[in-house]
Amino acid sequence: SRAEPVVENIYVNHISTSSKKNRLYVCTSNGYQTLELVGDSWITRTTTDSIDANIYSVAEDGEMDLWISSDNTAWHIDLDESGQAIGKKEYLFGPDFSESVQIASIAGKPHFLLPSGIFTYSSELDRMLPTTNSNLFLNGNGEYRLNGPGNNWFYNGQNWLPLDGSDGGNA
Repeated sequence: SRAEPVVENIYVNHISTSSKKNRLYVCTSNGYQTLELVGDSWITRTTTDSIDANIYSVAEDGEMDLWISSDNTAWHIDLDESGQAIGKKEYLFGPDFSESVQIASIAGKPHFLLPSGIFTYSSELDRMLPTTNSNLFLNGNGEYRLNGPGNNWFYNGQNWLPLDGSDGGNA
């Protein structure tokens, strides 16, 4: 067996696993791609949501829909049973200055990590809300290390704080 390129001639920012064991999400400099393992080959599934942006991260929500992120923006992508996009909605974060948005699943819920704060989505209000304790440790220059469930960290300039632990860093 030999390695072969699956995504060619495009800059890859991040690759995320899916809860479906045969699926990967690839975040690129001009959108995202869904890859599925069929037999021994990875097949690129065409996305139909027309998002041509520098995508930094992707996360599934509990309903098997996707959240993807870029600069100051997150999109909620509705998926059908086969994983194809059937709808999308854009959510903007403050326009004051450009911030890259990262997404981490914390306690089973997507959290949107910006240098200036941590946000969650409110389905009741259909908008992004800052988490209640973000202001306790964010100074506008936050740094994150996302290493999977139970191992996500935030650096506030002095200390690394767990984002999904019980030591005051819970988002």
